[in-house]
Amino acid sequence: MGEVKRRREMSLKEVAQAIGVETMKRRIQVKWDSSSSAIPFGQMAFFIEFLKLTDLYERWIEDCPLRYAGPNGSPTADILGTWFLSILSGHRRYAHITTLRADGVLSELLGMNRIASEDTVRRGLKAIEDEPGHA
Repeated sequence: MGEVKRRREMSLKEVAQAIGVETMKRRIQVKWDSSSSAIPFGQMAFFIEFLKLTDLYERWIEDCPLRYAGPNGSPTADILGTWFLSILSGHRRYAHITTLRADGVLSELLGMNRIASEDTVRRGLKAIEDEPGHA
């Protein structure tokens, strides 16, 4: 009986330490685990909540002059979101985008369908005309 009680107390303690964070699609619970090693995107959920509450990210996506006419084009949100995450991760080359493809959580937090490939991002940014792109 003591073991069950201890587990229940531990789980209640963990739930009490969880922090609710608003993301682009839904609200999530973030819990700190002091016994595990640090991950590179640990603070990203809080930054995404800031973007959600200020509406900066959504306005950036909507104001982007990138528009694909074909049915096979990736959504603008996927291309810009991948580029955005790559920049925040400190990537300096398109080839580094490949490292993001293994992370399925970040794309969901930003409201993306998926992480775009490096070639898709390169072609998408190249498709933006100069004049509207500078604006």
